[in-house]
Amino acid sequence: MDTDLISKASDVIAFVNFALNLRKWYIDPSTKIHIIINQDATCSGLQHIASILADQNLAAQVNIAGEADNAGDVYTDVANKLSQVKFNGILDHILITRDIVKRPVMT
Repeated sequence: MDTDLISKASDVIAFVNFALNLRKWYIDPSTKIHIIINQDATCSGLQHIASILADQNLAAQVNIAGEADNAGDVYTDVANKLSQVKFNGILDHILITRDIVKRPVMT
C-alpha cells in the first residue's frame, strides 16, 4: 500500500478498510466484503418537519432546499437567538454555543 496516499486520507482507518476490501473484490468479485461507513446525522426531525409542512425557510436552514454553496446551520441560528435572550442574570454568564443546543434541537 502507498503510505503517502494513505496519509492524505481524511479518515485513514476507513480508507485502509476500503482499499483492502477493494483488493479482495478485485481478486474475487464474488467475495463478500464489509466496509465501515460513517454517516453524518443531518437527517434530523427538523428536516422531516420542513418537508411535511413545505416550510421553505426551515428547509433552507436544514439543507434540504436552497443553494448548495450557501449551507444553512439551524443549530448556530438557534444558539445565536438564545444568546440574545435576557435571563435576568441567572444564565447570562453561560456562553450558548452550537454544541450546547445541537442535541436538544436535533432530538
